Amino acid sequence: MIVELSPVIFLIQQGSENINRLLFNSRINSLLLCFLIFTLTGCNANTSIDKNSNIVDSNMDTRSNTNLSSSTDDDSLIATLEGDNQSQVSYLFYNEADSEKNIVLSFHANYIEKNIIKSELLQDDTIVTMKVKTRDTSIHDHGQFIISLPDFVERFNKIRLFDNHGVIFTLETGQYYLEKTTVKNPIKGNEWYLTSYTTNENINTFNMKADFNKKGNDSYQYQILLPKKLDEQNILKQQDNSSIINNTLKIDYESKIELGDFKGYTNIDYDLLVVQKDTTGQKFTLMSANVPLSIKQELIKK
Repeated sequence: MIVELSPVIFLIQQGSENINRLLFNSRINSLLLCFLIFTLTGCNANTSIDKNSNIVDSNMDTRSNTNLSSSTDDDSLIATLEGDNQSQVSYLFYNEADSEKNIVLSFHANYIEKNIIKSELLQDDTIVTMKVKTRDTSIHDHGQFIISLPDFVERFNKIRLFDNHGVIFTLETGQYYLEKTTVKNPIKGNEWYLTSYTTNENINTFNMKADFNKKGNDSYQYQILLPKKLDEQNILKQQDNSSIINNTLKIDYESKIELGDFKGYTNIDYDLLVVQKDTTGQKFTLMSANVPLSIKQELIKK
């Protein structure tokens, strides 16, 4: 069954294959301990840099691994690094039960000339936080730059990078929206644990299959949580064919945004949490994934 996104939780009782929809109208209140979290890499824009001309080539399938330097004028360098980031949007969870939120920012080339020592985040021209842990000293590996946020930030769309002498430049990151949640609880040792998973990304469709096993006879439910901010877009369709058989949980999840519903964006990604819930209401995260949906490959084909 394909359903339009609403702030819902998909729920399966152990021993039953029926999916029930529950309204999700408040923040999760229980403190929970993560058993297993893994993050899938978001969808990178399909661009690269011509080494001779420094022009973004939208016909390539991967971001460039070219290293830019100050020999390129500042405006051209910034434009090359940013690419089409203004047409990308991300909906993320900020789990307050964790010490910090790690975010992998994506740009369209590398920058290694100056040593990046700190950064700050902005929404348009307003600084939203200077409390950013800069994990990288350069933009590397096809345009990746990793930061961590020790405190909650509601939104940002730019990052300002510094070296020992001051500001290097300010870059468009794409629009990021973060939503607070709290998902942790002590592990008893008999919870579901991940045994295998696969993902399939096809332009505007994402599919994930994962198997979990557990020991003992304790009864658990599972929930798939999505950022509520995405509901405001009213564009996401989902299909959940997951099931629980004996002590095995099989996740079979698919999401899709119709190409006509991207509304000016080329890439939309969101965080997805698979959460286990026991009979007392305690919850913890089984799995965390970032779901990338894109229109870009379709545009290239045209």
